[in-house]
Amino acid sequence: MPVEAALVRSSLFRHIDRLWQVNQKDLLPWQAPGAEALLPRFRVARIHPANEGEPWVFLSTGAWEATADRGEGQEFFLLAPTQDEAHVDTVAAVALAHRAGRGMLELGSVVPLGQPWAAGSACDHLLVTLPYPYGPNLERVETGAGFDLCFRWLLPITAAEAALVQAQGAEALEARLEAARADFLDPRRASVA
Repeated sequence: MPVEAALVRSSLFRHIDRLWQVNQKDLLPWQAPGAEALLPRFRVARIHPANEGEPWVFLSTGAWEATADRGEGQEFFLLAPTQDEAHVDTVAAVALAHRAGRGMLELGSVVPLGQPWAAGSACDHLLVTLPYPYGPNLERVETGAGFDLCFRWLLPITAAEAALVQAQGAEALEARLEAARADFLDPRRASVA
């Protein structure tokens, strides 16, 4: 049964508007060659901070289409201390990798970036994890289209932390990050591995 894309998109945007009611939002296309053919309705929603000290939020909208035929969908988000167009590319590249792998990015997956997440950062990988900063308020989107969407957090991690995930699992890293009270918005945060 084909998924009603307009219904899913409107549910997704209502969900984003509900969570970030007062924040300015931009909907940005990804200009990479061939991206339009693979994910035709894909955009990145950039959420401006409403208050000092709040993060910039970059959310995928349209990654769900990679697995819609299986009755499930995922979207991804990245938190950042600054507004940088590179974050749009990062979220888009993850969505495209998710599409190319037919939805193989799951909780606990590690995505190598090939470069630092932000200037001066040792974090050059992303951990696909639950949206801890926003909890269940963000995680699930009821679409009314026969399946729900799940948001997954793209948490920047170091190569050593990525190796820890490979050896001991994502929970081991998450426990260390929590114990260290890691500041996820600090590009220069110390590795916990």
